[in-house]
Amino acid sequence: LAESMGMKVVYWDVIPKLPMGNATQISTLNELLAHSDFVSLHVPNLASTKNMIGKEQFAQMKRGSCFLNASRGHVVVIPDLAAALKSEHLRGAYVDVFPTEP
Repeated sequence: LAESMGMKVVYWDVIPKLPMGNATQISTLNELLAHSDFVSLHVPNLASTKNMIGKEQFAQMKRGSCFLNASRGHVVVIPDLAAALKSEHLRGAYVDVFPTEP
């Protein structure tokens, strides 16, 4: 979908996989965060993905970028996401899941 809207799609995965479509694999999460205008998170429920996106990762993202978590609730540190939004470092966020569902 992103490619059809003219976006260049890059990805990094916790489990190396073959690229899909014209997507280009990036070697590290930090590199992906630093270069992306829009980050969409889709990772499995693993011990290594718990709190994988927090203050440090949000700070590495481009100012004015957007963040989407369609993954698992425990993957993102919600107070750190809120702080990145309040400081206007991030332009916006979409959170489909929470650590404790309402």
